[in-house]
Amino acid sequence: MKSKKIPYIGLLCSVLFLCVACKDNAFIRRMQDMEMGVKNPSSIEELQSAIQKYQGKINDILTMEQRVGIWYKILGRRYMDKKMYKKAIESFRSALEYFPENQHVFYQIGVCAAIIAKSTLDYPNMSLGERQSYFDLSVSAYKRAVELDPTYTRAVYALSVLYVFELNRPEDAITIMEPVAAREKKPLDSLFILGRAYYMTGQYEKAIAAYDRIIKTSGSAEQRADAERNKAFVENARR
Repeated sequence: MKSKKIPYIGLLCSVLFLCVACKDNAFIRRMQDMEMGVKNPSSIEELQSAIQKYQGKINDILTMEQRVGIWYKILGRRYMDKKMYKKAIESFRSALEYFPENQHVFYQIGVCAAIIAKSTLDYPNMSLGERQSYFDLSVSAYKRAVELDPTYTRAVYALSVLYVFELNRPEDAITIMEPVAAREKKPLDSLFILGRAYYMTGQYEKAIAAYDRIIKTSGSAEQRADAERNKAFVENARR
């Protein structure tokens, strides 16, 4: 007899547990309403009072969510320091749920994706299709960063490096780098990229002009020497 009653008792306990669990949320809401002194407001005065009483709670939630977003950004940076770039991308994507228009987060995603795509030694089993998808992610992330902040030179430069050295898209690099070179007094890094892009597209005179500008304006002997070598290479190709 006892063996027959045990399943019945277990089932009854399960049902009771579910009933209690279903009522918990409603009970908690009633307790919160009692604590705040708000229950089914209907008049204008009651509604205004309810809003004022809950406004502090809303502000607390928003503050906490901002902190969570910041923690995701910090976590992403920590993963980058450990060279765990896929994990870093996941963290930065989570951060975007809290800061959907933060150009710096998009830039970091672009950096991580580009590193993964180019790291054939670190990711030897990655297929060509998967590698290309990371290049695509990097490009889209950099472009979004620039859309959010057109003066974000670091993102423009990083995107141009991908276009010129990885994706064979020098025309696209020229399009986004020329405005940077025009507005900055010493856009030395930009001019190196432009010189290479001009050379790749057969615009030898523009390439030489870019290297000449570096030679005249750079305070670095090493940069001037690099520009001299690149200029000589272009001049030989032009002949």
